[in-house]
Amino acid sequence: MQNLLIPAVFLAFALWWCFIIWVISFIGGWRALAKRFGVRQLPPGKKYHLQSAAFSKGGLPCNYGNCLTMIVAEQGLGIAIFPAFRPGHPPLLIPWSEFYRPRQKTVLWYWKFFEAEIGEPPIVTVCLPEWLFAQANQAMADDGVARDRAANEGTKEYDDAH
Repeated sequence: MQNLLIPAVFLAFALWWCFIIWVISFIGGWRALAKRFGVRQLPPGKKYHLQSAAFSKGGLPCNYGNCLTMIVAEQGLGIAIFPAFRPGHPPLLIPWSEFYRPRQKTVLWYWKFFEAEIGEPPIVTVCLPEWLFAQANQAMADDGVARDRAANEGTKEYDDAH
């Protein structure tokens, strides 16, 4: 009987951990993003490990501190979470054209962030590291030719706030 107790405790902890992580994916909006932007494999691009972000769906933010890998690619921003936190969190590839109303945000006159709504109408609000703001703006500007062509063909217009 005691031989089974330790594995049962580990199994119970693993199941509880997966459940909590899965619930967090719903609260913060990662699951909502995954329905539209989930991918199996992220594209090649400039990779940044141990990054942080906050996702907010309906005003309740979920912070992901130092557990994300972000890839700045031509197609968009790739985001993957550390494997221990992966339940309910498939990798995301958010096209640059889906970032609306980007803005820089400062907290306590020191910490600077890049915040934007994802999707139109907004699926979530995402708060990303400040260094990403310049790279995202450059990628969105580079992608402007494709967006202009799409707008001329009668597809989704690009928000001029980019």
